[in-house]
Amino acid sequence: RRGRLMHELPEAGAMLAVRLPQDEAEALADQHGLSLAAVNSSADAVLAGSEDTVERLAALLEGRGVSARRLHVSHAFHSALMEPMLAPFAEVTGDIALGDPRLEVFSTVTGAALRQAPGADYWGTQARRTVRYAEALARAFEAGFDTFVEIGPRPVLTMLSQREAQHHDLTGALFLASAAPDDGGGLMLRRSLAALYRRGVDVNRAAVFR
Repeated sequence: RRGRLMHELPEAGAMLAVRLPQDEAEALADQHGLSLAAVNSSADAVLAGSEDTVERLAALLEGRGVSARRLHVSHAFHSALMEPMLAPFAEVTGDIALGDPRLEVFSTVTGAALRQAPGADYWGTQARRTVRYAEALARAFEAGFDTFVEIGPRPVLTMLSQREAQHHDLTGALFLASAAPDDGGGLMLRRSLAALYRRGVDVNRAAVFR
């Protein structure tokens, strides 16, 4: 339902990854009428909004020598363009009973640990609010977590997280990917499982390779 609501939006928009700290990225967003869609590290942010505005800003930043890359996405997620879908999606989430987390979960909406199941408002507005990945990762570092596995089709967060660990002077942390676009044989997953095994993690190999 969330996906359908997004694809029914009147304007799709675009997203732009910029190599800037949060305060500078936020100032650019305010200046150009865009949204601060994500803060992925101390020096990486994503802006989102109308196609034309993103295109103009990308050209402007290129002229200034600032790294700016268009993301290959269908819509301007986590931007003001998402607002028409928030109310109908909140109605959907309000009908779902959620249990409290059994594992420690760090929210990229608040940047803090989730102590209880978030309500309909949390999920109803998550598509609009800034993704605070760097802040959530920092809280995980502070809580003592030092082994991370990215579950996804490409190791984007793995690389961002490695840079962020260096920013926090965190040594010894392990960041592993589970897949890559050109990894048809599952070699990356096997290597990551081997690294977890060497780390002392109890890997259920029978379940993984059945």
